[in-house]
Amino acid sequence: PAQSEVFSKLPESYQFLQPNGGRFFYTPSVEEQNRVTFGKTYNDALWEAKDSFTDNWPLIHHFVNFYGYESIKPRAMMDYYRGNFGRGRFGRRQLEQLSAANVQFIVSAVPLKFRELKLLQDKFTYGRHFYLYENRAVLPRTYVIFPGKQTILDLRAAAIIKDAPNEVVIKVKTKKAGILFLADSYYPGWRAWVDNRPVEISKAVGLYRRVPVESGEHVVRFHYEPWSFYFGGIVSLLTLGLILAGLVVARKRRQLVSYTGQ
Repeated sequence: PAQSEVFSKLPESYQFLQPNGGRFFYTPSVEEQNRVTFGKTYNDALWEAKDSFTDNWPLIHHFVNFYGYESIKPRAMMDYYRGNFGRGRFGRRQLEQLSAANVQFIVSAVPLKFRELKLLQDKFTYGRHFYLYENRAVLPRTYVIFPGKQTILDLRAAAIIKDAPNEVVIKVKTKKAGILFLADSYYPGWRAWVDNRPVEISKAVGLYRRVPVESGEHVVRFHYEPWSFYFGGIVSLLTLGLILAGLVVARKRRQLVSYTGQ
């Protein structure tokens, strides 16, 4: 394809994701394969990298990656990844963890044999296999948990009504008190309110967010308000003030010199 088409056109593999907009995950085997790109021409190599889910390419079309996008990944994410998927591990436990994290599509360089996975595409190019699966056991991005001797999940008790980079709003309706789970990374700076009352966010499996909710209907809002933002704003205002004060002093000195010279 032409270079402009490389950036605008959807590869066949992406078209499986398009109707659902589901979160996807590529296994360590794919990450290792994608360290080298092949192609008959430069554009062909770019297209091959995009079609193979090489880092950051899916972001152009707003597909959600399990890993997120960070120039430097948070330590909690890296510890979670190494502890669960390091050395190419991918078994029943890993699939269950991805299902709980709202991962609907999985890309692998080796075939995966799980009844929950439906093969959507088997691509073989430049001596490399890419298998794209749909995870039919995927859980919603948010739901309510009722802990006890036997943990119960209400997958229909919560629905996202606003989804923005710095804010997520969820409508909850439950017959008894429980814990609202959100499969988004826990990170300092995120705050939560239940019906405009601040609540503390706790970590779920060391990585995701959860807050307590009472029975009934509620609106839960997560908003990103890092203290660093306000601290940076204060420093910027103080710096601007010092610059303006310096300009005023310099101007008065010039006026004084001019007056003395007369």
